[in-house]
Amino acid sequence: MKARVFKDLLIAQFWLAMVLGPGLSDSIAQEKDRLVEVHALLNPAVGAVPGERVEIEITVATPRWFTAGTRISLPEVPDLVLVQNQDFAANATERREGVSWSVQRWSIDAFATRDGTLRIPPIDVTVSVSVSAAREYQTTLQTESLTLTIEQPPELEGLDHWIASPEVTITQNVEGARDVFLGSAITRRVTVRAQDVMAMFLPPVDNSRVAGLQTYPQPPVLRNSSNRGSLIAERKELTTWIASTPGDLVIPDVSINWWNTTTRRLERLSTAPIPVTVQGQLPPKVLTWQQQIARALPWLVGLGIASALVLLGVYGQLARARRQLSKLLGLVYRSWQAWRQPVLADRLNPEGCAEDRD
Repeated sequence: MKARVFKDLLIAQFWLAMVLGPGLSDSIAQEKDRLVEVHALLNPAVGAVPGERVEIEITVATPRWFTAGTRISLPEVPDLVLVQNQDFAANATERREGVSWSVQRWSIDAFATRDGTLRIPPIDVTVSVSVSAAREYQTTLQTESLTLTIEQPPELEGLDHWIASPEVTITQNVEGARDVFLGSAITRRVTVRAQDVMAMFLPPVDNSRVAGLQTYPQPPVLRNSSNRGSLIAERKELTTWIASTPGDLVIPDVSINWWNTTTRRLERLSTAPIPVTVQGQLPPKVLTWQQQIARALPWLVGLGIASALVLLGVYGQLARARRQLSKLLGLVYRSWQAWRQPVLADRLNPEGCAEDRD
């Protein structure tokens, strides 16, 4: 009897463990998840223009302490560039209901390439926190999905490019004299610097070709830097012109459109044009063999016609000379024939006289 009761008790404990075991495990997992929380927000969520910097602030907090580096996995969002420019988070502590929490604030930069509504899916954040002095707990949590609304004001309609930034500068440095001779070089270095933007969003310099100058642009140099949350983008372009034609020339200015994110107004920045005076004479132009043939063709045709006329004239003179010679030879032959005839006839009055015939 006692053996049977003991057996039933073991079976009941087994089934109780089977039923309550998963719930107990979930309860433990939920309790551990309460050790860390993750939130995200957009700044600004509405009103930014395409190319303007939007900050995604991710806040990670725990009532314990962080034991390892936090890893953020950025998703791929069409028409949106997400970049983690900050290598370290801003650390702080907060008091919540009498408990001290350790807080990390991470900044993710978002740049939209078009206007409209863009949805940012949940972002994975992997965190390691302490459970006790000798144990740690690692988990991957997700932020809530975010909705970003990008607007394009009427001032930007129809423009090919602009820089959305609180501060933009453009400078140029010119090397070489403004009064040059043929074959001289003029070099211009244009530098565009902008704040809170990536270098990939800085427009290229318009190096329009100038009649009388041969243009040789160099590949642009792009550079991004970050300092205490402030982004600095820089684009440098170097262009060299070689004077190839004498005269007064002008290298046009370089202009960029700047959407001032502080005043929310469109401005235009430009460099000064570069006047150039080229002196000297052009060297003789070397012609290709096709051009040489084309230039000599009329002379060749004229020479051929003249040669044909000369040949015809010579042929006519030869024909006339041949006729004269033929006449002369005929005269000589007739004279020779006459000279060979005897002076006296073979017989006297060979035909007889009239009396004899009667």
